Amino acid sequence: MKKNYIKIAFIVFLIGLISTSKGLAQEVSSSIDRDTIKIGEQILYTITAKVDPEADIQFPEGQTFVPLELVEAYKIDTTQLQPLKILSRQYALTQFDSGSYNIGKQTVIVNGEFLETDSIRVQVNDVVVDTTKQKLFPIKTYIDVEKPFQIGNWIWWTLL
Repeated sequence: MKKNYIKIAFIVFLIGLISTSKGLAQEVSSSIDRDTIKIGEQILYTITAKVDPEADIQFPEGQTFVPLELVEAYKIDTTQLQPLKILSRQYALTQFDSGSYNIGKQTVIVNGEFLETDSIRVQVNDVVVDTTKQKLFPIKTYIDVEKPFQIGNWIWWTLL
């Protein structure tokens, strides 16, 4: 009777080990090159996926990094590290308002399975302008501009 429990425990252990090793084969993470920027500066947001060599993977596309704005999505970089393949994609992101922002979880699709990255906080600081040292200029006056010739008016005058 005790031998059956040992066999069952061993089988459960093997099944758990197999399912855990398969879960480790697909890993997605994210990182940024710095967590504090000035208004309008860009950060490099990187998504890295460690997957099986024959895995089908889809990285996020478009404006999914709200409230930050996507400036450019770079090409996917591939590194072969036996027995896994490491794919990474960088995104240039920016923000034009100061404050503390959260880049939400990004979804990466690996063989039809949806995997999410962690969210990352970014601090956007104001650009300090010293108005005592910088010259200030008065508002310029408006300039009168002549109306361009309009053919519609000419036709009406001709008909009259």
